[in-house]
Amino acid sequence: MARLVGDILIELGACTREQLYEGLRKAAELVGKGEYRPIGEILVDLGYFPREQLDESLRLQEVEEAEERTARADL
Repeated sequence: MARLVGDILIELGACTREQLYEGLRKAAELVGKGEYRPIGEILVDLGYFPREQLDESLRLQEVEEAEERTARADL
């Protein structure tokens, strides 16, 4: 299973685990109000890193997912 974008962001040094948790709490608050926003966007809005770093993390996640699909297809 490909890594979650939050784990990738932490590995790249874009945010700390504590900052990720803060973003997850914010996401939960929004869900409680009937709203949904991706965690990456919330973290960008909180000012932890620029949008470009989120885009890089999402690209890495897509590459990992594609590699996993390829590996499963080869079985």
